[in-house]
Amino acid sequence: MSPVETFIELDGGFEPATVDAGEMLTGHYAGVTYGADAGIAALLERVRFQIDDQWLKYYRAAAPDHNERQTIARASLAAVASDIPLLLAFFLLLNAHGATQRMPVARGILNRKRIERDRAPLLDHIEVHASLPELSAARDEDAEVGSRRSPRLHHVRGHLVRREDRVFWRTPHLRGSALQGVVRSRTVCLSFGRAS
Repeated sequence: MSPVETFIELDGGFEPATVDAGEMLTGHYAGVTYGADAGIAALLERVRFQIDDQWLKYYRAAAPDHNERQTIARASLAAVASDIPLLLAFFLLLNAHGATQRMPVARGILNRKRIERDRAPLLDHIEVHASLPELSAARDEDAEVGSRRSPRLHHVRGHLVRREDRVFWRTPHLRGSALQGVVRSRTVCLSFGRAS
């Protein structure tokens, strides 16, 4: 785990961060940037990182050399810096009205069967689905609340199945819905032409 504390100020107001990562081990704030995307770079301008006080004392004693400090600081920043845009995007998605769809998953029927077989019940939970434009509204209306969408149509090879003290053979069959797509065979066949 990284010993870095992360400070986020979306309204701005941070003073310019130190360029030298090794300065983090003297108590200074550090900042990072991302040259491949201007949006992420603008977001990271509002984020500062600082080594936790307890770790700061440890590293001051353990790494007196400037090069060692730079290596430690860079490794610590690398462990946390890329998480910030992902976390902020996740929080935004959770708070955006209409961008997510919550689907409660009730395990009542399944749990009754599990309890009858002396198995631990599964927990009820809520699945959160992102409402992406490519998902048709018809599919969302057809899906019942609390049910999972059927998988894509795919081939299931024959296999042994064990249910408590019984073992039986399940024959090869097709499973899933062709409306969700079709999984083609992953078998690769090689053919060779005759040598002339």
